[in-house]
Amino acid sequence: MSKGRDTQHLSFKQKFFLVPFLCLLRLWFKSLRLRGTARLKKFLHEKSSPKIFIFWHNRLFPITRLYEMCHKAHPIYGLVSPSKDGAWLSAIYEQLGIPSVRGSSRRGGPSALRDCVHLIHDGASIAITPDGPRGPRYSIKEGTLWLSETTHTAIVAIGIHFHHAIRLRTWDKFYLPLPFSRVSMDMKILTDKKLHSPTATSPQHFLQKALFDINKVQHFQFLEHNGQLQPLSSSLL
Repeated sequence: MSKGRDTQHLSFKQKFFLVPFLCLLRLWFKSLRLRGTARLKKFLHEKSSPKIFIFWHNRLFPITRLYEMCHKAHPIYGLVSPSKDGAWLSAIYEQLGIPSVRGSSRRGGPSALRDCVHLIHDGASIAITPDGPRGPRYSIKEGTLWLSETTHTAIVAIGIHFHHAIRLRTWDKFYLPLPFSRVSMDMKILTDKKLHSPTATSPQHFLQKALFDINKVQHFQFLEHNGQLQPLSSSLL
């Protein structure tokens, strides 16, 4: 799903040359040893009302694995930038069977958010990198909260920890996990009641802190120490 004259798309030739890269990418995805908490494992396979999934932009790499585990229980659309970089990501998503909505806070934002509202009303969930597509890193933009408040949809904060990864020299210092390395994951559901609790300085600040905390190394060290991480598997790769 995409709209707008400014939305960039790949040419047929570019999509053709993307095929060998996708074969490598699938093998890379498959090699990752994913582990998660019991609550995450249970949520991935249980049907529920639409949700808004959020995760930091630099932890985008293993998200396709999560999608393959849960898309039957949770039909999910990814919100992808209308830029040329977004065109490559959208094309990759398309080949992996992941539908997308094209838009960002800078270009096509209102139109994309309206599309997201319609999708949620139709029973689909939305996945967003709230600090993307150009940052600032770990700064949540208003669109995520607007979408949650408009549709009365809970937000699911996804925490991801890479045990062995390369940090790219990009604005977000993107994590590129090494093949066969471990990736630990957790989740936290943030309802409207939690976002607007009396103890929250502001919903945006509360959401940003919640996503930041669930991605802390110390959080995953605690889970590891207490034996709360279990293997996650997908039969779709």
